[in-house]
Order: sequence, then C-alpha cells, then structure tokens
Amino acid sequence: MKLARINSKATYHKVISDLSGFGYIIYSPSYHPRKGSEICLLGKTSAQNHVFSTIPSTNLL
Repeated sequence: MKLARINSKATYHKVISDLSGFGYIIYSPSYHPRKGSEICLLGKTSAQNHVFSTIPSTNLL
C-alpha cells in the first residue's frame, strides 16, 4: 500500500474492486483474519485469460 500511495484500507478495497471490475485481476477475498486473499493478475486482454502471478494480498498491506 505504501508503494502505491494508498493510505487507507477503504481506498485499497475500492481500487481492488475497480481493477477486478475492469478485468485486470481476479480477486478472491478471504474472510479469515490470518489467511490472505488471492489476487491473480491477468494478461493484456481478458479473452486470453493468462494468469501471470498470484499474490496473497497480506503481502501488499
């Protein structure tokens, strides 16, 4: 969050939701406090559906 200059959790969740809605990522939220959510980065077009990497979102905070 610091690298992206996001200062609040509300902004983080809004941006993640927007990116998911635009088709840039696939976001699988985890509601468990110790288990991180999964974020899959997609290729240039959503038609290709290539997953570049999966990042546990706990590493982003």
